[in-house]
Amino acid sequence: MMIRNMYTKELKQFFRKPFNVVFMLVVPMILILIMGYAMSNIIGVTGIKMETKSEESILYYLEDNYHSRYDREFQQFQVAVEDKLNVTFKKVNDYENGCEKVDKHKSIALIKLSNNGFYYYRSPYNETSLSKLIRASYENLLGNISISSDDYITSKQVEKTTIDSYTYFTFAELGLIIMYIALIVGQSVFSEKEIKAFERIYISKIGINKLMLSKVLFGTTIGAIQIVLVYLMSTILLDVHWGKYFPFIFALYLVLALFSSTLGGIMGLFTKQRTALNDNILMISIILVLMGGGLTPLSYLESIKIVSILSKISPLYWVTNSALDLSGGMLTNNFFVSLAMCFIIILSLWIIYLLKKREEQRKGVTIYE
Repeated sequence: MMIRNMYTKELKQFFRKPFNVVFMLVVPMILILIMGYAMSNIIGVTGIKMETKSEESILYYLEDNYHSRYDREFQQFQVAVEDKLNVTFKKVNDYENGCEKVDKHKSIALIKLSNNGFYYYRSPYNETSLSKLIRASYENLLGNISISSDDYITSKQVEKTTIDSYTYFTFAELGLIIMYIALIVGQSVFSEKEIKAFERIYISKIGINKLMLSKVLFGTTIGAIQIVLVYLMSTILLDVHWGKYFPFIFALYLVLALFSSTLGGIMGLFTKQRTALNDNILMISIILVLMGGGLTPLSYLESIKIVSILSKISPLYWVTNSALDLSGGMLTNNFFVSLAMCFIIILSLWIIYLLKKREEQRKGVTIYE
């Protein structure tokens, strides 16, 4: 009951301020529109700019129990493509790993050979002109070849929603918006210290733990509202498809909101000065957002080796990648990694909070005053 009352009070105070309402309704759409428009040319040609010699290859995979049924036709296609387009063919032993390489533009396409025919896989992320040319060649040379009167090769392409700039920045900027919640919760906790609310709570039956929990729940609720608003605005105004895994995307960003609220609440509790609090939260948020592709497309970050390694430290890197995968109809390991990383950081923050609180009890002083 006590937590619910404090939680309700936080929500009422938040929505009484016009700026907060504007922040929730206007800022997300402005960010998505500006970044989506500004990066539309870059996102549109990312695949072309990222092309290297390592990309100019086609992977092929032999399905289990394949009996060389269509080797002759495949070799004819291979010779034609290598001669005319200067593209090499490489065999892979792991189909899923091959798909990941194609998605990351490390290879142009993946062709699976089975006893039933050929299966062509291409990246859903802004297919390059070379990839389109090869796919057209594949369909012309193999798509209509008849093996016998009642048996023929079929061209089976995996269809997924192509990621355009507005789709990309819908998910990338949603992460940025949710990270801002850390500042809102942090300032709310710090304000309680300024009005000496912690001293009253400390000697009352409410307890600091309940107050902190109400603050985190308040921030998580704001995050949930933001997710719903961005979903409605992006689908109605920008025709962004969230796909069949929308509940997974919602849960993913809800956990991110829980992480952001916990971070802001604990930093607000132990930071001594408001300016230091604002600076620290903004610095951490900007670094996480930058490494998570909120300001620069992930494909560019991954093209720089050291940045690619560092970006994987940010939970937003995994969240953004997972959201893009889920919107395209793929439930990948990125989803589970992002959840695990967020929960591990949340647990670590609460452990730090409890250790600080134990230190306070041992010394007999309130270290967050």
